[in-house]
Amino acid sequence: MKNLIVLAMSTLPKNITDKSTAICRENNFEIEYTSQLVPIPAMMLHQYPDDDLDIIILATDKTTEINKDASCSAVQFFQDELKKKYLAQEDRITFYVVDKLDLMNPIAKIDEVLALLRELSSEKNYSQIWLDTHGGLRNVMQVFSALLSLARVYGIKIDKIYDCEYDGNQSIIREQSESFGIFDYFSSMDDFVKYGDAETLGDYYKDDQREEIKKAIAAMKLISSGTEECDPGKYTHGLTQLRNALGDAEKADTKFKIFGEYIRSNYGDLLISNDPDPLLIVQRSLDKHLYQQALTFMESLMGEKFVKSGVLSFDQNGNNATQARKHDKLEREDIVKYMFDALINTQIFLFPKSHKTPGLPKEEQQNKDTKEAIDEFVRLKGSFDQFIETGSFALVNSTLQYNNMKSFTLSEKKKPGDPASYPYYCDVKVTGDKKKALAYLLLMHKALKSCRNFFNHANENRPDMENIKIVLGMYCKLADVLLS
Repeated sequence: MKNLIVLAMSTLPKNITDKSTAICRENNFEIEYTSQLVPIPAMMLHQYPDDDLDIIILATDKTTEINKDASCSAVQFFQDELKKKYLAQEDRITFYVVDKLDLMNPIAKIDEVLALLRELSSEKNYSQIWLDTHGGLRNVMQVFSALLSLARVYGIKIDKIYDCEYDGNQSIIREQSESFGIFDYFSSMDDFVKYGDAETLGDYYKDDQREEIKKAIAAMKLISSGTEECDPGKYTHGLTQLRNALGDAEKADTKFKIFGEYIRSNYGDLLISNDPDPLLIVQRSLDKHLYQQALTFMESLMGEKFVKSGVLSFDQNGNNATQARKHDKLEREDIVKYMFDALINTQIFLFPKSHKTPGLPKEEQQNKDTKEAIDEFVRLKGSFDQFIETGSFALVNSTLQYNNMKSFTLSEKKKPGDPASYPYYCDVKVTGDKKKALAYLLLMHKALKSCRNFFNHANENRPDMENIKIVLGMYCKLADVLLS
């Protein structure tokens, strides 16, 4: 087996005959030394007597130049002292020197250090990787902090971090993994807040047995999974769970308390209500540049928003939407979504029939219509902005098919074996300029829904991504005015 230590070299003491002692109370290790960097590599050799040890040394010009008293550099002195202590096993130790670290800008060499760490880790499959942080430049912590973050990005696990604290003539070797781990924690919490990614946060707490922490992490992972999979059910359920678990987690863990307010301020009202607002979910995804998620959540959740706001009303055979399911032969779980989808699919058309290109296949026509509709919405942005600001909406000169928004009958297609079709009814509950704006909002919904359906497929008629972002933003603003 092989192990690795990364350390930063210090200059030699003024008197190279002076000896110091270092102890580690955790494993009853004690050693006498001259070079400041000997104790922790020696402890690893002692702790793993059958394993080889590789050492990456970060060195400056001062630590590679010849010391007159020692007749060698600080780097060479360290190597010789460590090998001398383990003379019978010196072939176990291999040194790798990254030199010319700049005292004023030590971070500039991080790419070379990382490249070496990645290469060695890949080749040698280390059992343990340690950082020794007590030597080197005053600002060497910048290098180690960057190295920790980048190692995590590349899947390299730093198992332990050690430091030496001086107490008179004696050095106390202490593990500092928890202290350095706070950087990983801050980074992973930021990943969750900004991108909905809870994987690294879960890794940080994987051994924590407190129920309050387990519940909060489980909720965050559910939000993360809902984001990654574009699954609105998981996402909204995760929000509800986190709302209930966050307070207890803050009481149980100081670090959660630090970020609790950050999480709340970032998720806003989504963590206040037991029934998260679909429009806020779409808007948050848009704000975080999660466009595929925004489109998916819009398609899956916004039908309910249209109904709850009172803008649209659906019923079946005189029964309202919540009652309709018992009359529905197919026992659909989400009758409101079904009816809203039926409205969009069968009653809302982006362009009149005369707009079709003769001989163009149906799917290509749909893609062409979607792109042209998105472009047209961008052209008409000023008219929508005027309505949002003033509440006044004038009909615009457009090739889009404007629907006068009368009530609709949505007949279910008859399936083999069905004795009859089951009609649903949609009533429009707004009038005047709001009715005009609603017609265009539903057109936007249909166009954006089509964008989601072929979002990942290369196509010459695929809408420009910047235009999709613009129309998504218009959709959210228009919906906020009409559906609040």
